[in-house]
Amino acid sequence: MMPRNLLLQAEFLFLPDDAFGASLPDFRECFGNALKNSEFEFSRIRFWISQYRIGILVEGLPDSSGNFLKEIRGPKASVAYDYNNQPTPAAKGFAGAQGIELKDLVTKEVDGEKFLFAVKSFAGQQLESSLIKLKDALFSSIPFVLPPWNSDSHFPQPILNFTAMLDNKLLNIELEGVLASDEIYSRKNGQIAKIKIGSIQEYAELMNSYGLLSDPSERKKIMETRIRSVLPDGYRIRADNSNVNRLFLFSEGLNPVFVKYNYECLCVSEGIIGYYINNYTDYLPCEDALGKLLPAVIGFSVNEKPNPLELNSRSLFLNDLLGRLCRVWNNDADKLAAYLEKLPDSVFFNSQLDLFAEPSVESAFLFETICWLCQKLNCDAHFSVLRMLAYLEQGLKDTDLSRNMSKVSLSLILSCLEKKDMQNRINSTLDVSTLISVLKEIQNYFLGKIPSPQTLVAAIFSFAFLMKLYKENTSFGSVYIKQICSLVIACKIRFDLFEYLQLFIKPSKQELRLWTSEIYRRIVKESSFDLPEENLLRLDSIDPAAFYDAVCEWKKLGNIDSEFYSLLNARIGSKIEKVSNIINELPLSDLEKELCLKLNDLESKVGIDYLGIQSFFITEKINIEACLLNLPSVLDENDKSYHSRISLLQRIQKQLLKLPFVKRINK
Repeated sequence: MMPRNLLLQAEFLFLPDDAFGASLPDFRECFGNALKNSEFEFSRIRFWISQYRIGILVEGLPDSSGNFLKEIRGPKASVAYDYNNQPTPAAKGFAGAQGIELKDLVTKEVDGEKFLFAVKSFAGQQLESSLIKLKDALFSSIPFVLPPWNSDSHFPQPILNFTAMLDNKLLNIELEGVLASDEIYSRKNGQIAKIKIGSIQEYAELMNSYGLLSDPSERKKIMETRIRSVLPDGYRIRADNSNVNRLFLFSEGLNPVFVKYNYECLCVSEGIIGYYINNYTDYLPCEDALGKLLPAVIGFSVNEKPNPLELNSRSLFLNDLLGRLCRVWNNDADKLAAYLEKLPDSVFFNSQLDLFAEPSVESAFLFETICWLCQKLNCDAHFSVLRMLAYLEQGLKDTDLSRNMSKVSLSLILSCLEKKDMQNRINSTLDVSTLISVLKEIQNYFLGKIPSPQTLVAAIFSFAFLMKLYKENTSFGSVYIKQICSLVIACKIRFDLFEYLQLFIKPSKQELRLWTSEIYRRIVKESSFDLPEENLLRLDSIDPAAFYDAVCEWKKLGNIDSEFYSLLNARIGSKIEKVSNIINELPLSDLEKELCLKLNDLESKVGIDYLGIQSFFITEKINIEACLLNLPSVLDENDKSYHSRISLLQRIQKQLLKLPFVKRINK
């Protein structure tokens, strides 16, 4: 039989441009994973996504999925056989229930315990009887960040129309109560019309005519060419890639249009205006070849050739919108100027940690994070500048800008400090130029001009500021988690992230899982390193920056003998499993003293030295083995003669459990 092709399309009235979040997901990967889980092979996936539709074409499907094996877990191996290695009723009953012989059962280890498994072969499924399952799997794989419009739906909006075809034949199936149709909606010059499609090829050609190319990069190139055709000489768009990609995705039936606004609106910091237009409007700001912002934007119109009335109304809208932003900026600048004037000399020279006389909860959190991180990173030299930045940030708490555009509100401080009259009026002898330099770097990072801060002082403050925003805006948690993890890795800020979170955030298990999943995606998955995500979920500590470097090195080395580390952990664990307290005892023997010195070195490192820990267990293998000899099967913490050895083994195991490939022991 010839390979089969399956077309599915869901249409909507108008999906919002934040339906998939701040950055677009990898749709090809989402659909591919859904098909792999369904056991069906395929040759290619094509998709067409816009504000009106989500179309998916799966090519090269077979008539049936191949036969597959399934493992069924049975009883623990410890209760499956008796002391004479004879099968118990548990093993016999399990084999009988699965319809296989005892000799065909296999033993496998799961989370440190061995179980019996029955491996059974199942016949493949027919394609036509699996269409509903495939449809549900593909549409369910779409990672919407907006909530579904009702409890029975996966989509953020009701479905307007549904199309399903297998090899050009209309299918009699439904999607959330909407029966499949061979008609789709087209939109041109603001007009909506129904078009009947006779084949999958006809549908694909129609999507291409709408500019909805399956390859997002090609689609972006076409839209950029269309934008350049309406830009005057010397103009170009200023926009971050994620915003451009999102706008271009939701641009079916829309045409680029050049719009000007009043030059007076540029009284606000250029970075703020550009950020505001990019993130709070459907326009793209324009700049010249030198990167200077120009009073013009690119918008999108349903009309192929917008008339003067539309252009004028768009210009009036922008003048009003940006005019209000200017008034907010000037009002907030006056508030901040009054705050800056009152800064006493003691703010700059007092080394005590009680920085705020009457600190707000938010400012106290920011300062405590800075203090904790400086201590962990041994960077006291930066503390005075960071301390001052925290004090300046407190001046933003009553501003409208910090409430509505918190990520870039620090630009307000920078703008005030850069004014000569303000520098002269500040009651302080601190070198303001140092603060300006650091603030510029931080501002450029939050405005997207640089991928990450270049100096440690700017990186530390950026981390503390982002954590403050994360704590205050839990509904946008996943957005901040991605940025924070990327910042920590890029700037090589080495510290135990889980320790920080437990101390300052006290996250739920679900919240902690979001952090772990992002670290896994950012480090393990992107590097294609062979490590199950479950291994990270079991960790009690993680240092993302150090872990990133370690994964890069482990991938070069190839296979890691995880069995050696896991077996060692099991042996140490069995010795101290009855010890309920942490024993702190000085080493007695020369062997213990030598190992303790090496452990002292590991424990004094900044962050978690994964490669150093691994090296310790390799080089000290013989000494660690010697520590486990001539000991009782289980150590008694009440026997003080073993306290030094218990203390040493607890320290060794603590380091061992920081390695992500060590199997944990279930207690």
